[in-house]
Amino acid sequence: MNTIQLFGHIEEEPRLLGMPGRDVCEFWLCVQTRTERHALRVKVVTFKRLAEECAERLRSGDQVGVTGHLRSEELPRRSPRRLFVHTVIGRQVDSSSVAPMPKAGATEDERSGLGGDSENHRRSCEVVVRSCPAARRAGVRCSA
Repeated sequence: MNTIQLFGHIEEEPRLLGMPGRDVCEFWLCVQTRTERHALRVKVVTFKRLAEECAERLRSGDQVGVTGHLRSEELPRRSPRRLFVHTVIGRQVDSSSVAPMPKAGATEDERSGLGGDSENHRRSCEVVVRSCPAARRAGVRCSA
């Protein structure tokens, strides 16, 4: 299963790219680690209606929770080390400063904001972090 949940703040204004109906929004999410000296910075990409909503509603500095899947691409070899770029493909983005945004295929309750409980996100995040050794090693923690 390839599922990731991250909580952090948006570093730069989200950028809307593409054409109407084929919109893509990208932004950088900064997730604090346990030591507070290091931070995980991840590029988040959303598509279609969620991309439009992210571009309209999110701003630099907003605290958000992102649920989606991780995509990795290997960079062309320019050194003996293998280098990868990791991107989160966002399926749901919830902000603590605005009403939750519905995920694709959301129920009526979720679209009305009844399904975007931060306590549920925190519990879900803890389950993901406990079950993922890579997340534990990276120091991912739940901040919601």
